Amino acid sequence: MKKLILIATSFILLISAGSFAADSPFKPKAPFKAAVISYEITGTESGTETLYIKDSGEYETKHRKTTMKMFGISRKTETMDITTPEWVYSIDLTEKEGTKSVNPIVYMNEEYSKLSKNEQKKVRENAEKMGIAYMKNFNGELVKNAETIQGYKCDLVTMMGVQVYSISGTGIALKTVSDVMGVKSQQAAVSIDKKTPPSSVFEVPAGIKITHDPRGDDMSRDFARTTVRSLVEGKDPVQANTQDAIRKSAAENGEEMPSEEEMKNILNMFGGQK
Repeated sequence: MKKLILIATSFILLISAGSFAADSPFKPKAPFKAAVISYEITGTESGTETLYIKDSGEYETKHRKTTMKMFGISRKTETMDITTPEWVYSIDLTEKEGTKSVNPIVYMNEEYSKLSKNEQKKVRENAEKMGIAYMKNFNGELVKNAETIQGYKCDLVTMMGVQVYSISGTGIALKTVSDVMGVKSQQAAVSIDKKTPPSSVFEVPAGIKITHDPRGDDMSRDFARTTVRSLVEGKDPVQANTQDAIRKSAAENGEEMPSEEEMKNILNMFGGQK
């Protein structure tokens, strides 16, 4: 359930910032066809990240190298996240292992394509309205053109201790500042090179053991179906997916469903009316 909520939250925040293409609210949109963006990470966690983009965001790879220092102990990590039109790979380069799953956008677009033109219009309109309302429930805020970073005007989304500055009209963050439970960090773009990255950066490195659990894909498919249908009906997709996850968990584990009051309290944790 936690995974579904995180996906839903990201989706709502991106929609509220107008970060998807006009023909589909689930299609990635970048301000350039290709680019290599270099970031510096400072704070409790320090290091670098490189974002590789091609085909206007259809392909993305994040290569991250960091060191986290807490209580006098240092921990180094190196990860790579690869997104293609079909798959999403999450790789731990230190452990030389990773996972792959169907790109959730595939299921989102499948469900969206089944709708009538009128229903598609409702999805776009309701997504934007609910994105703004969702942020307000968490004391979040959206500020258009809040700052210019590396020559690009950026919108600022603030929510739950995290500030994200994204290139206006896109989902590409150029600066992220967070202060969550005493852990402070900042990630800021130091350069943007609009060149085509080598094809190799969008491929799984040799020697990496990749596993694939189809159950995760089933969850993404259910999430897409519930999200799109909720937006057509003008319902909160975060709460709808939370309810579905609770029902399925109870059924699978032979547990009783929460009472109406308990369900209301749970949903309020994820943006419901207080």
